[in-house]
Amino acid sequence: LLQRKARLRAPDYLIVFFGVWTAFCLVIHHGLFSTYLVDSSRGDIESVGYEAVAVALLETAGAYLLARVVITGPAQCVAIMCAFTVAEARTGVNAFGIYEGAGINELRFGLYRAAGTFPHSILWGLFAATPFAYFAARALWKRRPGAGALALASLIGVATSVSSTAVLAVAVQGASLGWAKVMRVKRRWTLLALGGFAAYAAIEAISSRPAINVVISRLSFSAETGYMRLIQWDYGWREVMASPIVGIGMRAWERPDWLSASIDSFWLALSIRFGLVAPAALLLAMILLLAHAARAYKRNAGSPDVRLLIRVWSITVVSLAIAGLAVHFWAQSLVVFFFLLGCHGGLTKTAARAPARS
Repeated sequence: LLQRKARLRAPDYLIVFFGVWTAFCLVIHHGLFSTYLVDSSRGDIESVGYEAVAVALLETAGAYLLARVVITGPAQCVAIMCAFTVAEARTGVNAFGIYEGAGINELRFGLYRAAGTFPHSILWGLFAATPFAYFAARALWKRRPGAGALALASLIGVATSVSSTAVLAVAVQGASLGWAKVMRVKRRWTLLALGGFAAYAAIEAISSRPAINVVISRLSFSAETGYMRLIQWDYGWREVMASPIVGIGMRAWERPDWLSASIDSFWLALSIRFGLVAPAALLLAMILLLAHAARAYKRNAGSPDVRLLIRVWSITVVSLAIAGLAVHFWAQSLVVFFFLLGCHGGLTKTAARAPARS
């Protein structure tokens, strides 16, 4: 980036600002060298100021910038994964880490919830759901049986997590791919967005509760889980309004004693911890990234492979953003999310060069 081999755009600055802002909020609330307790569902966890700041920067802006610089096309993504695989085979060291003690003993619908190398089964489910759109699109548009098998493997991974949020992500991806396959009219995505807005407005008009509460309460397999999420949003939003600029950091947020410290929403957690500035910057960056992807899609009418990649990337990003209403991204899942956002640079670079090659 400093050598200007990658063109900097507004979303890049916004993502860097997001990372710096979260670090800034942590310093304001906890300092750089003090040791403090992090309020979590597993009890108070001890953390040191400068360590938390470094982790916040690396997991967000660091992951994004790594993808932004390294991923210059689809081939680079495959090459990176192969490099990690070969290194692990030779050394026995897993570069992505192995998490011990995940809640694999939790039963739901008579099934044990798998977590894999992730700290929670929900995060494993989201990770398994992330590549579904790509493989399903390859199977639908390119008639690749192998891609269909991998899409099925993605679904099996989602099923083993027994997570409603992971199912939601796959459902959004599948519905979006179906819409793209069936609807041949111009501005079909604008029509879809308007339809979603109209549905939200209708719920707001006819429901006795706010529409966002209705949506959140439905993003779960059980009524109990949906009800608890509504309570989290109720108390959490009060905390946001009490400190809307810099949030409260990693301190305990005000809630009843019987309510878990866990915050089951990425967007709500950002607002509570770092104020409304953080989610606003991230959301604006994502909107600009999607707008840039849409322009690249239009420029490449003669490059179906490139258009397919751009479409799949956009659908995946939107599905994870929606899933973030009902799950918090942390640990590996947070890194994967920001790395995925950073991959847009490689797709648009490929898109810009595609006409010249053809």
